[in-house]
Amino acid sequence: MPYLKMILFNLGKHPRRTALILVAILASVLIMEIVSGTLEGIRQNFFTNMLADGGHGQVYGSGYKDHLQPWNSNIVLEDYTPLLQRLKDSDEVVWAEPIINFGAMLLLDDKNLTCLASGIQGQSRFFDKVRNSLASGAFPETDNFILISRQLAAFLDLSEGQELVLLAEDRSGSPYYRVFVIGELFETDSADFDQNRVLISFSAAQDLLWLPDGATELRFLLEDRDSADDFSDRLAADFAAAGAELYSWRELNAGLLMLIDMMDVVIIFFNLLMLLVAATVITNAILMNVFERLPEYGTLRAIGFRRRHLTAMILAEGAILGVAGSIGGLLVGIPLVLYFQHNGLDWGGISEAFGMGSFFTFHFRIDHSLQNLATGTLTALGGSLYAAWAASRMDIIGSLKET
Repeated sequence: MPYLKMILFNLGKHPRRTALILVAILASVLIMEIVSGTLEGIRQNFFTNMLADGGHGQVYGSGYKDHLQPWNSNIVLEDYTPLLQRLKDSDEVVWAEPIINFGAMLLLDDKNLTCLASGIQGQSRFFDKVRNSLASGAFPETDNFILISRQLAAFLDLSEGQELVLLAEDRSGSPYYRVFVIGELFETDSADFDQNRVLISFSAAQDLLWLPDGATELRFLLEDRDSADDFSDRLAADFAAAGAELYSWRELNAGLLMLIDMMDVVIIFFNLLMLLVAATVITNAILMNVFERLPEYGTLRAIGFRRRHLTAMILAEGAILGVAGSIGGLLVGIPLVLYFQHNGLDWGGISEAFGMGSFFTFHFRIDHSLQNLATGTLTALGGSLYAAWAASRMDIIGSLKET
């Protein structure tokens, strides 16, 4: 107990130096907590958005991946029903549905606008952001409705209930159009999606492209998303025999997944950089604190303190400062991460480059916080160990002469 009182007395005797060390540790841990929450948020948002829209796997017509125009209406599943049933019969598949994606043009008087149109079924399990933004919370079942975003409606000066022409090239290569009535307007957190995508019913898309029994793709959800690669490998041969290609979500997003996997490396390197900067600041502050107290240490050595006792005291001070500063950093950083986890942050086009909407949330992980706590504490201990080594090397007379 007297030993602890001495340590606390020493820390309180030099408040400015103690405060400097605490602030350096706090700031380092705070930055590491925010950065780790941000990068983990990017990872989680990426998976959420990607799997919500694309599912755990997709089936396309033969040649889709190598075609220069993947939305070409000639790359289709001529008769998707047997393939769809094959997916539904699997115990691993919890949902499967056909979708028609195609390039089209919106026509209104003297205005025209190219877009990507999607024909979906009313009970579709995909395009959640669109569905959630609709007041009814459901996609329309009727063939004469078209869903466009509020941005497109404002650009075309249209509102719900008005008519709009959708022009596309059918399977024969001939232009064909249909007149649709604008249903509810949607608004997602992706400006790119809202500016380029329109939704119509699946049967209307079949009629527009002259695909009475076909679809451009099948999407499915599995009980375990991590089994998608094995599932794809097992069924690939059967689907290839039917003129189809089956891809897991990892295959379709290999490039982006590589970037996401690199985030762990980015976090490690960033933490090392922060550790280097923090260690430099903290060690210098501790060294200055120690050298200012050399006469005190000389006096303690003169009355019987051994080198190991002095080293232990300096390390104990460093441990207290490290733990206190790290906890302070977490007490500030964790609420910030949790706030943006629930309220999100608009990063505009930056986050859309990662396959997410412009609005994304942070993500808190307790193991990252514990790592940051350990990093801050060990950094302070490392600086204290060096300072203790430097102080203990001086003899008693040399320390007293520093008065």
